[in-house]
Amino acid sequence: MSSFGKENVISGDVYEYYTIPALSETYFLTTDFTLYYSDGGTPVKIASDVGASQMMSEGVCTFVNEGVLYYSEKGSAPTAAEGIGKIKYLFPDAVVDENDRQFITYDGKDFIDTNVNRS
Repeated sequence: MSSFGKENVISGDVYEYYTIPALSETYFLTTDFTLYYSDGGTPVKIASDVGASQMMSEGVCTFVNEGVLYYSEKGSAPTAAEGIGKIKYLFPDAVVDENDRQFITYDGKDFIDTNVNRS
């Protein structure tokens, strides 16, 4: 029997999670595809109907909602990434949009068009 008590459980429906070093901050996706953030306190809902998500850099979680790419930094309200069409693929450090254009990122917030067509 584990000594991991119920008081240590963020949610019983966690599908996938991302942590910041020392587990001080966590983003997690529930089985109903809702993205949450917790810094040890009560989880904060970031977005519903999240199709894909990635922890791109410390404190920044990038995710797709209805084809649009967003990011949340340390649990902040979602901000849409600029200049990118509907997302086709999300990778740990890149995205490919509906036009098969590839964008890379170093921080999960700013995306650079590589001028590479992935079709």
